[in-house]
Amino acid sequence: MYAAFWIDRKPIQEPEVVIAALAKVVGEQDAEELFEKGTSPEAKKRLTEATEEAFKDGAFGLPWFVGEFSCCVS
Repeated sequence: MYAAFWIDRKPIQEPEVVIAALAKVVGEQDAEELFEKGTSPEAKKRLTEATEEAFKDGAFGLPWFVGEFSCCVS
């Protein structure tokens, strides 16, 4: 996706561009399957949930990482 957008200047909002970029890595059949999964209502729901969670954690930009520290000192 990086190369498609920044190097090739392709419109990555277009499904055929996304599928073509994915196909270079995983093959055309898997690319189409991944695209369908990624645009499903379930995927959109998970994205919304993850975005809300990030905002609750104080995210202000992307990428956003949350680290957890655990210590086993006795």
